[in-house]
Amino acid sequence: MDNDNSNAEDVEEEYEDVEEEYDPAEAEARIRYVLESRDTSLDLSGCRLHAVPPEVFGMTWLVDLNLQDNLLTDIPDDIALLRELQSLELWNNKGVQLGDSIGELT
Repeated sequence: MDNDNSNAEDVEEEYEDVEEEYDPAEAEARIRYVLESRDTSLDLSGCRLHAVPPEVFGMTWLVDLNLQDNLLTDIPDDIALLRELQSLELWNNKGVQLGDSIGELT
């Protein structure tokens, strides 16, 4: 029984460490690059995001969006604005909830 409790504490400590390491400048730099270059791929993996930055939803030309390895819990309905999106990577987040608008993407 102690082992189960120990594992839960380890996981909690891991999430606390990740949250402390959040550096918004990295995500901002990646977003700025895609805005300026109009690249069709945006990689925000490992940026420790708690929410998808609103600027992302204005990038209607995006084909690939990588949000893996963050702290996301939901994806806003604005994701439907990304009409060109073909790939959305979400693994290793905090139990992401997808809204109904995800079905509007093709």
